[in-house]
Amino acid sequence: MTVDELKAVFGADSNGETAEERASTSQTQFVRSQHQLSFYKENATGRKINAKEALRLFGWNTLKHLADKLSTPILENKDEPYRSIQNQLNSLGLELDFVAKKIHWTDESINRFKERRQVSFRDLEKISRTLGLNEDYLGKNINSSEANTLGIRLRKLRSSDSVKFTENTALRLAEAAWTIQKQNEISALYERNRNDPRGDFSPEPDYGDKWHPDYKVGYELAQKARKILGIKEGDPVLSIKEVIEDWLRIPVIQLELHSSFAGATVAAGDHRGIVINVTGENKNPLIRRMTMAHELGHLLWDPDEKLQKITIDGYNLINKDVGETSLDHVERRANAFAIEFLAPGAAIINEFRTAGEGSTGLESIIAKYGIGRMAAGYHLANSSNHQIDADHIKIRNPDFSEWEGRESLAVPLFQPESVPISRRGRFAYCIVCALDNGLISRDTAASLFGCSERELHLAIKTTRDYISPA
Repeated sequence: MTVDELKAVFGADSNGETAEERASTSQTQFVRSQHQLSFYKENATGRKINAKEALRLFGWNTLKHLADKLSTPILENKDEPYRSIQNQLNSLGLELDFVAKKIHWTDESINRFKERRQVSFRDLEKISRTLGLNEDYLGKNINSSEANTLGIRLRKLRSSDSVKFTENTALRLAEAAWTIQKQNEISALYERNRNDPRGDFSPEPDYGDKWHPDYKVGYELAQKARKILGIKEGDPVLSIKEVIEDWLRIPVIQLELHSSFAGATVAAGDHRGIVINVTGENKNPLIRRMTMAHELGHLLWDPDEKLQKITIDGYNLINKDVGETSLDHVERRANAFAIEFLAPGAAIINEFRTAGEGSTGLESIIAKYGIGRMAAGYHLANSSNHQIDADHIKIRNPDFSEWEGRESLAVPLFQPESVPISRRGRFAYCIVCALDNGLISRDTAASLFGCSERELHLAIKTTRDYISPA
């Protein structure tokens, strides 16, 4: 590596003795196409990336060839990216034409892909993300078996109930896996010195037995989690969304799914995240809190073999008593974790009695701990060994507005509307942080948002206005 090479690649205005130092001060821009990386020229149609991106994605061994050339090959395997994309389509049980039309590929792009001719990188990037593949590795000899495993699981779920679990559902969940992985990758770029609090948690294979039932294990795991996170005994969780996203750095992705689905946990390689359905009963913030807490119970404590890369829960599973025999041990434990994490049993018994019991006591629990009437009634009964029976207690309709503000996913307010709901929220914040730190270009930022570069200013403004810093 010579000074002349560094100047030739990163520009004479760049400074430093290493490629990293030069890239961080460089104003040079590059263009990525399917087959090559080149210096940016006006009207270039590939993905425009900055010097930091180029170095991060391709390394100096590739960039150094631009010292005396206008472009350099980046394709490592002539069968790529066709093979990886087709393999993932096969894993999902989906046809190229169906997926390509969904993401607005032209007939020409579809035909070129089938004939293994050059396709616009922007089209390849879009289909990769939709299928849950990392677009950064397009054309490289990278093992995509993790994505294929997820695809197979989604295909099996679709075959089990094709009415509720449609092709569109499979695609949305596959893209959610990409979103989870990408959010973690982006945030890691500007949070290098931040400790990962999830290191204090490890999978717990104990799902109870006849002497120590599953729901008691769930209660104990909730108490352990509260202690690890520093939540004082008996205190309410004011925002489960904040706990998951900000404290634990776990992505929460919002999707529009069949109204019977509540949420899901998704494992994409080493990356895990939570998917929340914004339709159905989750429109009620108290139900949404329970859904998020339930999925958190899966994600923190379930071993990988229980998660099966993706676990989808319906409202009929989450809104059940912890002793419900129709549920399996995994779901009963997650339900018990959720309710005890949000509203510790001993605390709500005390709240109920201190507030005067009856309707006043039950309303006080709901208002303080942000749980629904049914969940509060079940938990009071179970925590008091059925000494308290809340089934007959009538209450006024609770005011959800305070909890809606705390648990808002910032979906309705986001502009431009072209940004998918799955990329609103913390994912959007990560994009803006990466852009502010010069880690990605404006073209990349717009692509990650899923909007045009002309609309990017709106996406940035909405993110700054409505999405709080972590």
